[in-house]
Amino acid sequence: MHTDYQELGDTRRELVLLKTAWDMSVLVDTVFDAWRVTLWADIDAESMLDETKKLQTQVRRLPAKLRSWNVCRAVEDRLREMATIMPLVLDLRSPAMQERHWKHIMSVTHSMLEKGPDFSLDDLLSMKLHKHVADVQEVVEVANKELKIERKLRTIEDKWNSFTLEFVPYKDMDMKVLSPPDEVIETLEDHMLQLQTMLGMGKFVEYFRAKVQAWQDTLSTVETTLMTWLLVQRKWVALEAIFLSSKDIRSQLPEDSKRFEGIDQDFKDLMREAVVDPTVTGACTVDGRADRLAGMVVLLERCEKALNECVCAWRGLSVCSVSTHSGLWFDILQVPGREEEHLPAVLLCGEHCAAPHPQQRQRPAGHHAAFGFLLRRCLRPEACSLPAGATASRTS
Repeated sequence: MHTDYQELGDTRRELVLLKTAWDMSVLVDTVFDAWRVTLWADIDAESMLDETKKLQTQVRRLPAKLRSWNVCRAVEDRLREMATIMPLVLDLRSPAMQERHWKHIMSVTHSMLEKGPDFSLDDLLSMKLHKHVADVQEVVEVANKELKIERKLRTIEDKWNSFTLEFVPYKDMDMKVLSPPDEVIETLEDHMLQLQTMLGMGKFVEYFRAKVQAWQDTLSTVETTLMTWLLVQRKWVALEAIFLSSKDIRSQLPEDSKRFEGIDQDFKDLMREAVVDPTVTGACTVDGRADRLAGMVVLLERCEKALNECVCAWRGLSVCSVSTHSGLWFDILQVPGREEEHLPAVLLCGEHCAAPHPQQRQRPAGHHAAFGFLLRRCLRPEACSLPAGATASRTS
């Protein structure tokens, strides 16, 4: 009798297992169907991923025989797909994702969907993202890197659109000169490095390459113009009092004095123009300004050279020895009447100067009193009585 009903008992147990399998399948379908209608803005990918993992755990706890049936295999496949899709959904919700990135997603998934207000999880599932994991991750990575580049570019733009040069009055003249732009130069170096780094980011910078290159060109122009500008200003400040105030220099160097007068007027005109638009980018990218300043540098260096040669002619020094200490000579010539303040420095300088030229020329009558006085003390100390302070400086 027992044998006659053995197959009936086996069938009953299999039916129980089968019902368990189909119950699990229905449960999974019910959960997923409820999720499908969720609009894009309301998708909670993290919670959905957690729920999917819990369902996977339940399936794994089913009897091994049951899990070998097709119905359970199908359930495991659907859960595996959802567990793969949800992390991608979480990535796609990144604020870096723009319309251009979504178009790329549609392209790699061969979908013809539009991400409008009715875009839902069902649309995402229809794209079969689990089959394009690498492509989707690459698009999201590009989007995130582009967002970082965009933010850095915005910071650079905001800074330079508001950065201004500071101008301060110069002596009692009706003009202003540049105040040392230390912060500008420091920021310039930092942002140039950042832009160069961006250009080396390959595919991540492609969308912004033209903009990054434009800013690099702009800041390169700013750097060139500003450095030349500061050089012109330093040279002009050093020579202005000499060529415009010293009658001796003007009589000895009439052509160079006239040349400097032209530079002086051009530089003053440039400074008056610059204060109209003091923004760094505005002032440094004016058409032709960089070339104009570069031309001034050439002319100023000619004036410097002529002044050095004039000094050599007075006392037979080599051009090299005077050029080496030209800043000191310019200081002496700039402030007549205060020669002895420079005497200790001149004496120390004289110890390193070349010997007088064998064919020394006669000093021109009326040569600059300060220079003659100091040069005589430097090169012929036995002919002059030195102040105690000067002697101490020399012997020390």
